[in-house]
Amino acid sequence: MESMIYEDKTLESISKVLNALGNLARLRIIKILSETKRPLHIKAVSRELKLEYTSVYRHIEVLRRNKLVETFAVGRSKVVTLCKPNLIGNLLSESKKIIEQ
Repeated sequence: MESMIYEDKTLESISKVLNALGNLARLRIIKILSETKRPLHIKAVSRELKLEYTSVYRHIEVLRRNKLVETFAVGRSKVVTLCKPNLIGNLLSESKKIIEQ
């Protein structure tokens, strides 16, 4: 196992990523995006979650600022996709192992 000594700046960045993932709506967004191989329109994500578009958009912005998702303009709408699906999948899988102990 690699050394767990990190600079404070790195720990702060890790804290921000974990905080972004520490919200049920954002985890549900990640789940929906991980179940598809293509980018999804934010409107489609909001319909799937049965949440208002503006709420989903704000959650996606938190995920985007923390480099967990990317957004692209397609015409007059926006689509969203996971940045590193395998890495995020591994993180969630390891988190599940922690809670199952």
